[in-house]
Amino acid sequence: MCLFLGDFNDWVYSPEGYMKKSPDGNWYWLEVSGLAPGTEYGFQYMIDETIRIPDPYATKILDPWNDKYIDAATDPDLKTIPGWTGRRFLSQYFRIRPPPYVWKNTGFTPSAKDDLIIYEMHVRDYVAAHDFKTIRDTLDYIKSLGVNAIELMPVNEFEGNSSWGYNPSMYFAVDKYYGPPATMTEGAD
Repeated sequence: MCLFLGDFNDWVYSPEGYMKKSPDGNWYWLEVSGLAPGTEYGFQYMIDETIRIPDPYATKILDPWNDKYIDAATDPDLKTIPGWTGRRFLSQYFRIRPPPYVWKNTGFTPSAKDDLIIYEMHVRDYVAAHDFKTIRDTLDYIKSLGVNAIELMPVNEFEGNSSWGYNPSMYFAVDKYYGPPATMTEGAD
């Protein structure tokens, strides 16, 4: 059995949260109404009334162990779940009709493979602020070194906040320790 818990039902364990199962047993779903477009909601699955997990395909994770160490300067919109002090469960975020990403530089032409000068970068270690915004502010310096490509070491959600990222826990979620994913490209040319 799979139960759906989240902001939309105050994280309450109730029969209304049980997900429906497809006839072949491969899919679960639950219809939730009354959600505001653009609003971020937290949720998690409860499997067999004991195991609490986020969706493995989540793009944003709430981590009660490590998010408390992320300051507002890094992620000013960091979500918390009231009453979660001391609880040990990952959850995730979702939005109804999130704003679409708008590509800014549609005329970008990458350098030829033989001409690439690649700088491998670990976000946490490159700048003291350990965030995408500060790195973006140093791109002119990196370019002045002759670098024309940057390879970011893993930035997906991982266990802890201080890691090289090779211990991933969620492959599609950017770790919030580096700031919101949108700050990777804001103002980029």
